[in-house]
Amino acid sequence: MTNDLDVVKTILRGVEAGYENIDKEVLECVCDVIANCSGKIIFMGLGKSGLIGKKLTATFSSVGLPSFFIHPTEAAHGDLGMVQAEDVIILLSNSGESHEFEMIFKLLKKYSLKTIGITGRKESYIGRNVDFCLSYGRVKEACPLELAPTTSSTTMLVIGDLLAIKCMRRKSFSEIDFAKYHPGGSLGKRLLSTVEDIYIKGTSVPLVSVGSTLLDIIKEITKFSYNFCVVKDGSKTLGIITDGDIRRELIRNPKLDATFTKNLYTHSPITIDINDMAYEAYDKMEKLNINMLIVTENGEFTGVIAK
Repeated sequence: MTNDLDVVKTILRGVEAGYENIDKEVLECVCDVIANCSGKIIFMGLGKSGLIGKKLTATFSSVGLPSFFIHPTEAAHGDLGMVQAEDVIILLSNSGESHEFEMIFKLLKKYSLKTIGITGRKESYIGRNVDFCLSYGRVKEACPLELAPTTSSTTMLVIGDLLAIKCMRRKSFSEIDFAKYHPGGSLGKRLLSTVEDIYIKGTSVPLVSVGSTLLDIIKEITKFSYNFCVVKDGSKTLGIITDGDIRRELIRNPKLDATFTKNLYTHSPITIDINDMAYEAYDKMEKLNINMLIVTENGEFTGVIAK
């Protein structure tokens, strides 16, 4: 009886071999075509390849590459009406041979659009007729009969995912962009909220006055279980002091005076308005390499937002 791990290893070896078989220059050209597409990416496939196409359609669309799936048979019965000249078509077929593809291929050519094939046989009908062929070669199926699509379908899926990731990089697709397409997910909710929705209110933030002692500062930080406190002088926000600031100062000056001095805190802290979008706050923290921002409302301190 074949060990379960042997099945997994067969698929993984096939995927790796399939990637090695792909012409890397063609791969880069395909990525350029997809990334620069002004229309939509259209996937076509039959059977298991069709299911892979539907999955890749969802992946591409979710990373800012608008896509949809057309079944080859339905394409010949009206669905070709959805195709526009600026679109790119990706045909999926392990064998690369199908009368359904042959039937519609002449019709596709009249649109003068770019066609890409992902197939196991470069010499097949699809391999010979597309503009760009990503051929992964013959891979050994994990099925004991070597008939059921297992390794080949996984290889096709991985190549499609690879295209999506490479195009994301080309288009500098960011975490914020991802959140825009996934507003229902935890990342989307976090980034598409306003600062007011997620900030820490001033009443829950460690606060010290400019005349506080070092012991007062440590007690305040400990009380709220944060690693910082806000320094105020009456209604005016002067800056921020972190536990890291305290540690570094104690290493530099072990006999640090018990009275808090202005040299210990960060002056002119970076702020963000309470009505700004949360993603603007996270973007600002990322660009400035800081972990928190002072939140203001009408120019007055009202709380903080932290990573």
